Amino acid sequence: MKSKFFLGVFLIVNIFYQNHVFSEPFKFESSKVEILDNGNVINAYNGKATSIDNNLEINSNQFKYSKFTNILDSKGNGLAKINSKQMNIKFDNAIFDQNNLNIKANGNVEIFKTDGKFIIKSDEIFYDYKANIVSSDKITKIEDNENNIYLVDNFIYELEKNLIKVINLVSKNSNNDRLITPIAFINTVTGKIFAKDVNITLGNEFDPNTINFRLKGNSGKIDRDTSEIIKGVFTTCKKREKCPPWQLSAKKIKHDKKKQVISYNHAVLKVYDVPVAYFPSFFHPDPTVKRRTGFLVPSIKNSSNSSNFLKTPFFYAIADHKDITFSPRFYSDNKLLLQSEFRQKNSNSNNIADFSLFLEKNNKNKNHFFYEFKKNFLLDNFNSNELNLKVQSVSNDTYIKSERIESELLKNDNILENSLTFDLNSDNLDINFKTLVYEDLNKIKKDRYEYIFPSIKLAKNFDYYNKSFLFTSTALIQQYNTNVLEKNIINDL
Repeated sequence: MKSKFFLGVFLIVNIFYQNHVFSEPFKFESSKVEILDNGNVINAYNGKATSIDNNLEINSNQFKYSKFTNILDSKGNGLAKINSKQMNIKFDNAIFDQNNLNIKANGNVEIFKTDGKFIIKSDEIFYDYKANIVSSDKITKIEDNENNIYLVDNFIYELEKNLIKVINLVSKNSNNDRLITPIAFINTVTGKIFAKDVNITLGNEFDPNTINFRLKGNSGKIDRDTSEIIKGVFTTCKKREKCPPWQLSAKKIKHDKKKQVISYNHAVLKVYDVPVAYFPSFFHPDPTVKRRTGFLVPSIKNSSNSSNFLKTPFFYAIADHKDITFSPRFYSDNKLLLQSEFRQKNSNSNNIADFSLFLEKNNKNKNHFFYEFKKNFLLDNFNSNELNLKVQSVSNDTYIKSERIESELLKNDNILENSLTFDLNSDNLDINFKTLVYEDLNKIKKDRYEYIFPSIKLAKNFDYYNKSFLFTSTALIQQYNTNVLEKNIINDL
């Protein structure tokens, strides 16, 4: 009986406001309706308010409508649908001013269009229906369907132009690339950003294990596939109070995200703000590329007893299974260091060779050579096996340290290793054979070598009378400190 009463109230209110007070802009569908002040005030609960033209639909916990002001106040769990704009607004509280045709919403506000490309989240927004503009002076978060996140101090969204003007933008994409700009325009259809005074960091700048590439320019156009920076600079140097040690400046810098290439038009390489080289055009792979022929990012470093140098590495993919990185260093005082690393990986073997030549006027040349070879053999009686050969040599005891030679083959810049190891493994038998020569560059010539010839380890599992046994045997012959010789043989069951 009670539900029929509320239904009757709804029908009476609905018919009355459509037929007798036709100037009223709203119809109410609610479980409870209160008509106050001789019909000038309507309170409605847990329902929907719809404009007479059906363009605006509002769902909320509570409504209060004043005929005098033509204002609808909505509170609690609100959702407004503006059908002509294909736009929805979620809110905690909102005021709909039908005389001035605007909406002011606050509290967990979310704005999204039915195409699902963008969602705007803010604490407060203002929608001017006549001007067709949504705006906010509060800090706002904007998300798109490409997993890009934009944080802004305030925004103006021109619906007819599909353009959002934002102030003090900080954005991040799915690759953790970071964009900072004081003013930008975001196209809500294409996703393209037009920005002024652009700062871009490629890669996660908070990860200490990654190299951060930084782009900066007077203006930029950024979309899903490309970023174009006008009058820009590029560097991998960390942020400092003063100028970075090196940077590439260009009239235009383009980052092609599909091809994973950064290219430059009319580029100038500067070292501590001093121009040292000019390139009409230049390109190198971006941080996501692992294997492609081309120049790698140059770098500036200091050696302990030499002048500053510029390193300009070039990567060459010889074939699918082998490549080489050539890394020349150019010094300011008639010195030159040429370093190369060759890599080849076959189905059952792996080769890496790292070598360098240091040239200095009026001084003897210096060099190093590191080599590692690994190979697996197909042996019927063993599940796995590996032969490992290491060769390491330098022409000068201090060369590695003084010139800061870096190589993935060198674990300790004081110790050189020349060795041959062979491992055989099966279900019940393991054999390890080693012969090694260590050279400690910090020691005098006669005491710097340690010889291990050989080191043999054997482990055998076997069963006897339903019992399991493990037999191990180790043999080691070791000589160090010139004349200290040790021999050990240990058998254990």
